Amino acid sequence: MKNESSIEVDEDEIICNCFQVTESTIRTHIFKKNIAQVEDVTLLCEAGGNCGSCHMLIQLFIDQNKHKKTLEHAPEIIGKPMTITSGIRCEAFNSEIKGSLVSSHIWDGSCFNIACTTS
Repeated sequence: MKNESSIEVDEDEIICNCFQVTESTIRTHIFKKNIAQVEDVTLLCEAGGNCGSCHMLIQLFIDQNKHKKTLEHAPEIIGKPMTITSGIRCEAFNSEIKGSLVSSHIWDGSCFNIACTTS
C-alpha cells in the first residue's frame, strides 16, 4: 500500500513483518487520522493484525505523534518571561505546576523564566 503523501523517515523499515507494512505508512496513518490505539492502525493498514510483535513499535509511534501534537499546541509563553500576580505562591508553582508539566512531557524544563510577585 503506497501513499501519495507520506511521512518521511530516515530508513523506511518494515515494522509489521506479517503484512510487510513500513514505518512511513504506519506513521502517515497515525498522523493523518490522529490515531490513539494500535487497533485503529490495524484497521487502516493491517499492521499489527496478526502476531502482534510490532504492537510496541506502533504504540511508540502513536505516543510520539501525540507528544508532537501536544508541543505544537503548547502556549506561546514558553521561552518568554512571565509574571504570576494572581495570588498563586511561587513555591507552589515551582513544585507542583512545573513538575507536572515536565513529568507529562509537555515541557522539558528549559527556557522558562518566571517572576513571582505578591498581589
